[in-house]
Amino acid sequence: WAWGYNSEGNLGNGTTESVLSPVKILDDVAEIQTDVNMYTNLSFAIKKDGSLWGWGYNRFGQLCTGNSEPVLFPVKIADDVKEYCPFYATLYFVKQDNTLWGSGFNISSFSNDQPELTSPVLLQENVDHIQTIDDTVFSFGTNGSLSICGYNDSPYEIDRRKILDNVAWIDGVCGDIFAMTNDGKLMNFSVVTVYDGKVQPTEPVEIPLPLT
Repeated sequence: WAWGYNSEGNLGNGTTESVLSPVKILDDVAEIQTDVNMYTNLSFAIKKDGSLWGWGYNRFGQLCTGNSEPVLFPVKIADDVKEYCPFYATLYFVKQDNTLWGSGFNISSFSNDQPELTSPVLLQENVDHIQTIDDTVFSFGTNGSLSICGYNDSPYEIDRRKILDNVAWIDGVCGDIFAMTNDGKLMNFSVVTVYDGKVQPTEPVEIPLPLT
C-alpha cells in the first residue's frame, strides 16, 4: 500500500496526483525499497515468488521498459531475484543463480546502448551478495572475493578486478574501507574516485592486530 507525494508516479497507482489515503499497489510483496534522490523517485518491490517490480520516475531506464518515460503502474523487471539495490540512478540486483545484473545510468559503462534503451546487463557471475558503503557498491563473490561493481552516478568505467580474497565483512566511510578476512586479518583500502580513467581501489594494506 502507498500514499503521499506522487508527482513522478512513484506510488504506482496509475496517476501523478498525490494520494491522501492508502491505496493498494501490489499483492504478495516480500520487501520494498525506494530510491529518492536528486535524480530519481522510484519504488521497487520483490514479491514472494522472487520477481522484482518497479515503478516511478524512469529517466535513466532503470525499470528496463525500453524507454525513459515515467512508469505509473508496477512493471516486472526480472524473475528469481534474491537481492536488489537501487543506487543513485542505477539498479543492481542479484539473481538466485548468483549472477549480478544492472540497469540505468552507470550501466552504460558496460554497454554500447544508451542507458534508457539498455535491458538488464550481466555485470558479474558467482556473486553471493552486494553491499553499499557511501558512494560505492561492492560485490562479494561466492568464493569470498571482494570487488567494486558500482560507484555513485559516475560515467567512468568501474575497475571490477578483485580487491581481496577470503573476506568476512567490510565497513567504512568516505571511501576509506576496512575489511576483515575469514582468517582474522584486518585490511584497509580506499576507493579512488577516478584514477587512470577508472573508478578503482588502492592496494589493500594489513593493519597489525592487536591495535595499540
